[in-house]
Amino acid sequence: MASLDLSDLIFILRLTGFYYDFSGFKAERVLVALQIFRIFFFICSAIATVCSMIYGAVLSEVSSVEVFFAFISTVMTLKLIFMYTMRFETERVIRMIVDIREKFQSGTDDEFQQNTKVPWKLVHIYAFAYTMFNIFYVFLPTVIDLIVWAIYKTPYPIRLPMAMDSFIQQRHARDWKYFLVTITTITWTCVGTYSHMGMDILLNIICAYYASLVKTYCNHLKLDSNAPPEKIIAAIKQHAAHHQALHNLSLKMIKLFGYPYAVQNVVGSMCVCSLLYALTSRTSTSSVLFFALIFTMLLLLANLVCAAYAGQYATNQTALIFDSLYDLPWYELRPEERKYFITMICAAREPFTIHYHGRSPLDLSNFMSILNTAYSYFMFIKSAM
Repeated sequence: MASLDLSDLIFILRLTGFYYDFSGFKAERVLVALQIFRIFFFICSAIATVCSMIYGAVLSEVSSVEVFFAFISTVMTLKLIFMYTMRFETERVIRMIVDIREKFQSGTDDEFQQNTKVPWKLVHIYAFAYTMFNIFYVFLPTVIDLIVWAIYKTPYPIRLPMAMDSFIQQRHARDWKYFLVTITTITWTCVGTYSHMGMDILLNIICAYYASLVKTYCNHLKLDSNAPPEKIIAAIKQHAAHHQALHNLSLKMIKLFGYPYAVQNVVGSMCVCSLLYALTSRTSTSSVLFFALIFTMLLLLANLVCAAYAGQYATNQTALIFDSLYDLPWYELRPEERKYFITMICAAREPFTIHYHGRSPLDLSNFMSILNTAYSYFMFIKSAM
């Protein structure tokens, strides 16, 4: 069940590197320094994965899985840098949600927890899926390979395709270079997957909380046209202040999520195109490679569609504000009262959508556009090769 002060979300953000306020902790400076060190670690890892991809491309040995990891590392690094510059905005968004609930929606704790129960269950499934990825794709193959090496003294390692593979030849002995690249890749993959998970959880939970606030606002909209004028004006002012607070929160969400997910959508389209080309033109008959390609494709599509659905869900809920306001008996109000209410209706006509300067909206229609773009480039490459 969701905590009313959003402490559970703050805990996840601190764990995954997107929250820098450790007030009250004994090792506050150390914890903040570790969060900043995570950014430098990702910058170095992104440079290494991109260099590995370029090096493999020169040798004509680069795999699409490695290209995928290079793109993902770049996106994750850009997200961490951007979210560091927006760290105070993240705190403000969380504080605004708490303030709106305390000021305008007091006494609706049960409704809030009921509205946010399903998103938190999905978060648990999401975290479980990423943990299984780290176990079965990263750790388990490495452990099995070490066991087989210890028993049968096999000369060459067996591993799934991962980042920085171009620094290791396809049949490379287990020397210091192999272990250095393997340990670095495993560390980067584990830290990176959980950081990526933290960003997606932040988006999904904030959108779910915003949708819950909007739903509660719509459910409690009331207007008695027969009440005394001073009571009607007071009710309209209360509704207007509540709606303005939700509007300000939506602007902060656009500022916080617009850029990183616009970048993710662009890079995601490139990754889908690359993986499609590898699946349809692979020369190797390795079932391990085919499994890795299918797995990374499913993981990529799941990331893109989850983010798109979160934005679409918030958009659908804000569209209800206009209907709820319009259903009230505003036409029975006196002219001097009606003009204020009509202003609110006009302001609610355009539903809220997360976007980056009007481009790359975070919704399901844009997700389909990403797939169409990726398929168009894929068909162009196939026809040109």
